Amino acid sequence: MGTLAGTKVKEAYTSLLKLDEGVITTSTKVVEDGAGNDSALKISSTIVEVDGTLKFGTAPTAGSSETSALLLDSNNNVVKRTLNSGAFSTGESNTGTAPIAVSGSNVISLNAPTTLLQLTESDVAIEDSFFIYDASATAHKYITIQDLKDYVTTGVTAAAGGSNTQIQFNNSGSLSGSSIFTFSTSILFYAGTDFVIREGSDGKTSTYRRSEGENVANGATNSIMFSIPITTFKGMMVDYVVNVGNETRKRMGTFSVIWNSQNTATAPIFSDSVAVQLGDTTTGDFILSAAISSDNSSIDVRASNGVGETMYFRSSVKLISNNE
Repeated sequence: MGTLAGTKVKEAYTSLLKLDEGVITTSTKVVEDGAGNDSALKISSTIVEVDGTLKFGTAPTAGSSETSALLLDSNNNVVKRTLNSGAFSTGESNTGTAPIAVSGSNVISLNAPTTLLQLTESDVAIEDSFFIYDASATAHKYITIQDLKDYVTTGVTAAAGGSNTQIQFNNSGSLSGSSIFTFSTSILFYAGTDFVIREGSDGKTSTYRRSEGENVANGATNSIMFSIPITTFKGMMVDYVVNVGNETRKRMGTFSVIWNSQNTATAPIFSDSVAVQLGDTTTGDFILSAAISSDNSSIDVRASNGVGETMYFRSSVKLISNNE
C-alpha cells in the first residue's frame, strides 16, 4: 500500500484523485488524477457512475432467501426489482394454455387441436381466420375464411382425370376419366358393350342396351351376326335397319327372341316384325333367326341373305336380365 508520509506535494500530486473541475454538485463530474488523466469513475452529490466495466475483485456472497435483484432500466440506471421466489428456484416450469404446452424440460410445443373447442360448419363465419406463414414476407399472418374461399375458387386448378371430353368418376378414391364414356356439347357417347339400367327398389331386374352390326354377304345361310349369353338374360328385342349398299332396298323392324335360360335343350322362340320397307321387299330374301350355340352357352342371332348383294345390318339391342 502506498503512503504519502514524508512525500512532498510537488512529488506526489499526480497520484492524487480529484474532480475534473470545481467541487461536487448534483451533476456528475469525471474523477481524474493530478496529471489530468480521466478515470472510469464519475460522481455527483447523488450519483456514482462507472464509464466501463463494474467488477468485483471477489464475488459477492451468494444468498439463499433474498428475492431482490439489481437490474438496469432503459436509461442504464441500476434499479432494484423484487421477484417471486420461484424465479430463483431450480426446476421451475411454466404452464401453457391449450393448445400450447410447456414440458418439464422447458420445451414449448403444440398439442393436438382437439384440445380446443370445435368450430363446426354451421358456426363458421367468413370473418373467422387461420394462422398462416407468409413465405414471401417471412412473417406469420392470418387469412380469413372468405379470403381462403376466394383463393381456392380463383387460384387453384384441380387436375382433371383422363383426357378431354371423358366423363369423370371416382376410381377407388382417385379422380379418373373413362375413355369409353365421353361428353361434348352436342353428344353423350358410350363405347362399352352394354349400357345398364337397373331396377331401383331391389336391383333384381336390369335392362341392358347395346349396339350390334354386321355386313352379311350375299348367299350367306344362317350366318351368326352376334351372340347373347344364354344364362345371363331372359329375352331380347332387336330394333334394326337392313339395306343394300345404295339403300334402294331397305327395311326397318323388330326381331324378338325368348328362351329358357334354365334348360338349353329348349329351342328359342323368335319373331321378326317388319315395320316399313323402301323399294322392293326383302322379307323373303333376308331372313333373321335365332338358335342355341353349339356349346350351349349363348343365343346366336343369325341371318340368311338371298337378296343378291351384301346386306348391311345395324341394330339397337335391348336385353332383359333377372339378377336373382
